Amino acid sequence: MGAFGYLQALACGTGALCRSITAWNTMSIVFLTSKTEFACTRFKDGLSRPVQNSTCYEDCAEYEYNSVVFRETLISTFGLICDRAWLVSFTQTMTMFGLALGVTGLGWLSDRFGRQKALLLSIAIAVIFMIVAPFAPNYWAYNICRFLAGFGSGGIMNIGVVYNMEMVGPKYREIAGISGLIADGFGIMLLAAVAFHSSTWQTFFLFFGLLSILFFVVMLFMPESPRWLVSQRRTEQAIEMVTKVAKFNRLNTSHIRETVSKAVEELDTEHTEVQKRTLLDLFGTLELAKVTTVTCLVGFLGGTCYFGIHHYATLLGLDIFIIVPLMGLLQAVGNILGTPLNKYARRKVSLFCTLVIVAIMMTVLIFIPDGNWGCAATTGIAVIFTSGFFGVYYIFVNELYPTPLRSMGVGMGCGGAKVGAMVAPFIANMRTHWMSSTILAVVPFVGAALCLLLPETKGKKMKDTVD
Repeated sequence: MGAFGYLQALACGTGALCRSITAWNTMSIVFLTSKTEFACTRFKDGLSRPVQNSTCYEDCAEYEYNSVVFRETLISTFGLICDRAWLVSFTQTMTMFGLALGVTGLGWLSDRFGRQKALLLSIAIAVIFMIVAPFAPNYWAYNICRFLAGFGSGGIMNIGVVYNMEMVGPKYREIAGISGLIADGFGIMLLAAVAFHSSTWQTFFLFFGLLSILFFVVMLFMPESPRWLVSQRRTEQAIEMVTKVAKFNRLNTSHIRETVSKAVEELDTEHTEVQKRTLLDLFGTLELAKVTTVTCLVGFLGGTCYFGIHHYATLLGLDIFIIVPLMGLLQAVGNILGTPLNKYARRKVSLFCTLVIVAIMMTVLIFIPDGNWGCAATTGIAVIFTSGFFGVYYIFVNELYPTPLRSMGVGMGCGGAKVGAMVAPFIANMRTHWMSSTILAVVPFVGAALCLLLPETKGKKMKDTVD
C-alpha cells in the first residue's frame, strides 16, 4: 500500500487533528479558572461596610466576581473562593485522573478490538461530555463530566499516535508520530482565540465540543491499521484493507494477497497462536517489567514538568491572551524540534538532554521575580524542551513494545504522564515562587537519570510478537 501515500497522509492528518480534542480538554483549565477577583457585596447582617478586593469574610452573604477573561468563569459559577479555592486545582485533577484511566483502559480496547474502533469510541466519549459539561447543575456534576471527557481524551491521546505510526513505513514513522503532537500546540493557540471572543466559559466549551463532532465524522471513513489486522491473524480483512489503501494510493495490488499471507505465516512461525493480552502482560518478562516501570516513572516526571510549567506560566503576572498562544506556538516549535532528534539522534540521549535543559531553565527561574519578561523567556525555553521531550518520548515508547501490547504500553506511559499532570496544578499554585520553580527543577533531573535505564530502539524494527 506504499510507505506513505495519499490515504496515509489523510489518516495521519485526521489522527493529528483528533489529538486537538485532548489539548482542548487538558489546557482549557487556564481560561476556565483564570485569575478572578472578588469582593463582598452583601453581609448577613444587612449592614454596609468597607471591603477589600479578593478578601474572604466569614459573615459575607454574597460576592461579586470580576475576571479578565470571561464575564462568568468556573470560579464565579460555582463559588470556588475562600475555603473552596482548593477545588479549582481539583477540577484539573479530575480531568487528568480520567485521562490516566483512559489512556490505559481505552488503549487495552485498541489492542483487543482495533485502533480505529477504539479511537472512534474515545472521540465519542470526549465529545458527548464536552457538550454536556456546560449544562451541569452543580460543581460535582461538572466534575463527573470533566472526568469522562478526560477519559475519552486519554484514549485519543494514546491511540492517535499508535494509529499514525502503524499506518506508515519505517522511514516516515517519526514524522507520523510527531504530527499529532504538533497539532496540540496549534490546538492550544485556538483556545486563546476562542476565549477572547467568548463571554462565558459555557459558550467557550460548547464551541470546542461541537467542533470535535467534525473529527468524529471524518474518522468514520478512515481504515483500520493493517499492521494490527496482521498481528491478529485477520488475513482476509488485512488483504481487503491493504488493497483499498493501495488502490486509493494508485499502486499495483496484484501482489498484496501473497505479501500479507506471507507476513501472517512468518508471525505464526514465531508465535503459534493469537493470545488475548491484558495489562499484566506488560510485566510478563523481567525486561518488559523494567521497561513498563521506567517508562511510567519517566512519563510521570515529564508530565509533572509539562503541565506544571504550562500552568505556572499563566500565574507569572503576564497577559493570559499573550502567554497562552505563545506557549502553544513554542510547544509546536518544541514538537518540530523532536523531528530531527528522532531522525538523527539516539532516543535516550535526546530524552536525557531535553530534560536536563528544562531543569536548568527552571533553576534559573528561581532567581527571577514574578511579572518580569525574563520569566516568560525562561519558561518559554522550558516549554520548547518539555515539548521536545514528549516528541521523542511517544515515539520511543511505541518502539519499546511489540504490536500486541503497543497501545497498552503507550497507555501506561501516558497514564504516568497524566498522574503527573494531576499533581502539577498543586505545584504551580504554591504560595511562593521559588518553591514551585525548585520542584519543577528537581523533577526533570530525576527523569533524565531514569531515561538511561531504558534500552535503545533507534534504527531497530518494531516488533510484532511478544518474546
